[in-house]
Amino acid sequence: MLNPQLFELLKQLELRYSEPPKYNLFNVLRSAHDEVRLHSRFLADLLNPEGRHQHGRSFLELFFI
Repeated sequence: MLNPQLFELLKQLELRYSEPPKYNLFNVLRSAHDEVRLHSRFLADLLNPEGRHQHGRSFLELFFI
C-alpha cells in the first residue's frame, strides 16, 4: 500500500502543474514597466532587414504597403 505522505506529495504535484504558467511577454522582453521603449525596440527589430527575425526585408516592405 502507498503511504499517506506519497498521496500528499502527488496531490501537491497535481496542483502545481494544473495551473497555467504565468507568462508575460513584457517580462520576457526585459521590462514590464517600460512599454514605450519595449515597443520601440520590438518595432525597430521587425523593421530592420538585419533583425533577429531572419525574414530580411519582408516586414519592412509590408509596413510601407
